[in-house]
Amino acid sequence: MKTLKSLLLIAFVSFFQVSCNQEKESEIRKELMKIHDQEMLNMDELMKLKKSITDLSADTMISDDAQATIQTSIKELKAADNAMMDWMHNYKEPDKTVSFEEKEKYYAAELVKMKALSVQMNESISKAKSILNDYENK
Repeated sequence: MKTLKSLLLIAFVSFFQVSCNQEKESEIRKELMKIHDQEMLNMDELMKLKKSITDLSADTMISDDAQATIQTSIKELKAADNAMMDWMHNYKEPDKTVSFEEKEKYYAAELVKMKALSVQMNESISKAKSILNDYENK
């Protein structure tokens, strides 16, 4: 009877550890996907800004310095767009046979990439908005 109780206790503890590990993994993945989903919403704004600022670049009355700033902004918006597309293309959900530790490493590494991508997107959007705002107020 003691052996059965010991086995049940070991099984319970093992199950509890696996459940905790899965919960932790799930939280890292949730954070990754939350940022990803937010940036996907920002993609719509990014594309609209890219069109608006590209249209602005066609204005022949804009100085050469302003054109250079506009062109830099267009490049930054395109780079942010490409970075998101590259990330989505390269992201692969880990196979179910991959160990918990390896999944954790993968999700953590992807989270770092996604946070950097988020900064890149937000900075390029902010800069484009600022440029457009400057020209709308002239």
